[in-house]
Amino acid sequence: MPEPYFQFPLCALNLQESDRERLECIISYCCIEVGTKRWRALTDSQRLAWRDSPPIHSGPDAKVNPKKAPYLQAFIGAEKLQVTIRPAPSILARHMRLLNHQRAFELKHGRDVQVRLATRFVFEARDNKGMSFREVAVLSAIYSKIGAATGPVRITRDEIRRRAHGFKSKQVFNQEIGLGLPEISERRIRTLIESLHDRGFFARITYARRQTYYSHRLTAEKLADAIFQQKIRRTKAQNARIRVNKQLTDRVKAERQQLSASMPEQASRVPLR
Repeated sequence: MPEPYFQFPLCALNLQESDRERLECIISYCCIEVGTKRWRALTDSQRLAWRDSPPIHSGPDAKVNPKKAPYLQAFIGAEKLQVTIRPAPSILARHMRLLNHQRAFELKHGRDVQVRLATRFVFEARDNKGMSFREVAVLSAIYSKIGAATGPVRITRDEIRRRAHGFKSKQVFNQEIGLGLPEISERRIRTLIESLHDRGFFARITYARRQTYYSHRLTAEKLADAIFQQKIRRTKAQNARIRVNKQLTDRVKAERQQLSASMPEQASRVPLR
């Protein structure tokens, strides 16, 4: 079975909560969003079956009201994401908190970018058993920039720093950093990137000491080959343009020379009056 993943807006990382509560909101948000999509695809008989007996392991304090669709949607999403559901009312409240934050953020700054992250990373950070929140933030920054790209993606350290705070661009970062969030220093960002790279979360190669490319789908070797082909392809295209331009210039020059050479002969044939 494929590893489940959470998909959430990048702005979740700057939600005005503690680090743990941000992660709890992300978990709840994803359960409801996934559950809502799956609920809409169910037939009436399937929905009735869910109401009668939700096929999901839940904690003793889940407090689910099977008469209300949002509670069942939380269960459906939890099943898909392989999450043991907690008190449903708190899941609904946290989902709404992040959803309202996303709506307000996108109303001000436009559509936000999405982060796709394995669920285990989020749980590790929440439970302090593996990854830290800062590591999740930096990994989210890198993955959100890579997106669905299958080849090399150039990312600067400044971009990673901004996105690790939940801001998709320099403009948004400059407008919103006054929110009072504790900034991750540039030095700390560099350390976190190195650590995550050493642990194999992504491949990373720097070209010409200033252009750093990332991929979480390619190995280091394949990433290097892809960058090589990318650079050579640009050079080949540039050379092709130069060659075509030269050929055109030479054609025009040759035609003009031919026309100039024939002009005296034509002039000698004009009768005198």
